[in-house]
Amino acid sequence: MSFLMADREPNALPCATDESRSTAPAFMDLEVPDYAYMFGFLQADGHLSKGTGQKGRVSVELSARDVGILREFQRLTPYNSSITGRTRTTNFAASHESSSGPCAP
Repeated sequence: MSFLMADREPNALPCATDESRSTAPAFMDLEVPDYAYMFGFLQADGHLSKGTGQKGRVSVELSARDVGILREFQRLTPYNSSITGRTRTTNFAASHESSSGPCAP
């Protein structure tokens, strides 16, 4: 099976090339596997806030045992962000520990 690529939009910003990647890649350059993974993960499990002062804030909540994923996302994000934890009662457990982050503007 082969896929056809659409022509590049002439007014689009230039893509990063292999030569320009000798320095750090642009934030969320989806040609970088770590950013592509993060983008897909946030599309599926993330939350985008819209309230006053919260526009553009992205967060995701995972089980506390998966906090390493959030730390990696935090490392990839060039904005100040935080990871918080909480324990709560859910439909499935009397005491569930979760972690939320990276909460970034």
